Amino acid sequence: MSPECEQEFEELRAFVDFCSTNIFGLSPDNPAHVSHTLQGIVEKFGKSKALNGLRQAANDAIEATGGFSPERVAQLDSALQEKGILTLSEMRRRHSSTYKRILKRGHIKTETEYHLINGIVVDNTALLMPPERTSLQNMLIAYENGG
Repeated sequence: MSPECEQEFEELRAFVDFCSTNIFGLSPDNPAHVSHTLQGIVEKFGKSKALNGLRQAANDAIEATGGFSPERVAQLDSALQEKGILTLSEMRRRHSSTYKRILKRGHIKTETEYHLINGIVVDNTALLMPPERTSLQNMLIAYENGG
């Protein structure tokens, strides 16, 4: 795998491992925990196939947290950041189809979308380019002002 894919593999592995324990409540001792199943997948199918599985698992975690309050997202972001793992807000930015739709559309329609965008903007680990950050901030302001 390329160095970029290796980095993505490690980032996703750490994120999904954290989510397995802290969001889905699986004990690290549980045989179904990603920390146990991933190695077998790598050995049986290779790291590239395992990366595809990690991407899906990360998307599943992102979708599962869609209804979390902004406070819960901030709490998880803080815990992830303390461990040196990409935050939920950053993972949402990178992988969420909802985020990509909002970005393409150029405006926020719902309160759920508002909280998603707000979480990404306030996450100081999010790797936003200045034009993207400005666009998101403008969407937040427009939504806050009623439209």
